Amino acid sequence: MKIVYMRMMSTGSRELDDILGGFPEGAIVLVAGHPGAGKTTLAAQFMYAGLKAGSPGLYVSLSERRELFYMHMKELGFNFAYYEERGLFKFVWLPLMKNIVSPLNEVLMNIRETGCDRLVIDPITALIDQVGREGGREFLHNLINVGLRPAGVTSLLIADLPYGREVIGYGFEEFLVDGILVLRYEEARGLMKRMIEIRKSRWSDIPRISYEFVIGKGGLHIYTPYVKGLKGGFDAEKRHSTGVEELDEMLSGGLPRGSAVLIAGPSGTGKTMLALTISLTEVNGGGSAVYLSFEEPEGQLYQVARMIGMRKDSLHITSISPRQYTPGAIYHYVSNLVENMKPGILVLDGLSALERQYGSEYMELIKSIGLLCKAEGVTLIMTSLHDMLKGERAGISTLADVVMALTFERRDDTRCRRISVLKARAVPHDTRVRDMEIVESRIYIR
Repeated sequence: MKIVYMRMMSTGSRELDDILGGFPEGAIVLVAGHPGAGKTTLAAQFMYAGLKAGSPGLYVSLSERRELFYMHMKELGFNFAYYEERGLFKFVWLPLMKNIVSPLNEVLMNIRETGCDRLVIDPITALIDQVGREGGREFLHNLINVGLRPAGVTSLLIADLPYGREVIGYGFEEFLVDGILVLRYEEARGLMKRMIEIRKSRWSDIPRISYEFVIGKGGLHIYTPYVKGLKGGFDAEKRHSTGVEELDEMLSGGLPRGSAVLIAGPSGTGKTMLALTISLTEVNGGGSAVYLSFEEPEGQLYQVARMIGMRKDSLHITSISPRQYTPGAIYHYVSNLVENMKPGILVLDGLSALERQYGSEYMELIKSIGLLCKAEGVTLIMTSLHDMLKGERAGISTLADVVMALTFERRDDTRCRRISVLKARAVPHDTRVRDMEIVESRIYIR
């Protein structure tokens, strides 16, 4: 049976709010995790969300002093000194004492004096470890049931979780709180991946237990696949010119705005050239485009773009290696590009590199990026190494609204490029396989 709470408060994380609905007013949440996993960052994020909403907060630290805390948090975009000067925030550093009653009284006194709505104790395990299992149980019981619940303060209790251990503290801590979040590291393909596990939530159903996250400006950014849902769509009445007159004719006027487009073909067939041509046509026509490559270096792409006709590096081109990023980090990177650059067109060039690196996680990542672009009204153009005209299957073709297939055909001693529009949802299109030529950095279709 779920406990009924009066009001929900933001966790500070947009994604965690989507998952849990926020933290209930007056709830006690245990945040446990490995050293350096992001516990303090999440706690600060929770606290800062309240301060921005005008809700007073109290942060009790038993490890990090005020100056260091403020310095580290400012790097993430949290200016606690600003709210301290305005009387909304108080930071209390408590040195460990043999008499555990003194820290308890100090916490309760500060709760009364500040009238805080949000409280963080970081870490609670430092106090519990001082008095052992029985003393710790009594201390935590009194803190929660005598101090925090009557005060109605929404509290995050931070607990250190040593590497290799799954049980938090002495075990009894988990039964006294309303929610438990566990932050940990996992090794994946030689990279350290941060994960957040929702181990307990009395106020909400948990659709999924664990999620990957990254730490950046603003704190934790949780990778929640498909969170955008089936929002948005493409506009068949509004089009992007491809920059190739004959291809526009094959598509009855160009690519629908907001559509997902797959350009598939073997190496050398002209996928990158076509994607760059579409992007530059958009930019030169007064629109905006971002070009993200997973295989080719930026300098090389800029050189090709200038040959095609780029004006003063007007197209934003960037390259990253999937070997250096987890799927969640890739999604966060793309999400930032979409949010900050607000492009009309986003190109993901070299999806085969992602497929090789991420295996079974690849489709989930691409679908999530596709839904993000749909929700934001961005036209997504993807290139992939699949010879679909020779029968090769590309799993992501089911996610695409438009599929353009490129291939080679041998004629005597010459390899000729060929192109066909295999699919174009809600758009009348020419399905013939036609010759494609690249002459002096220009694409022509016969």
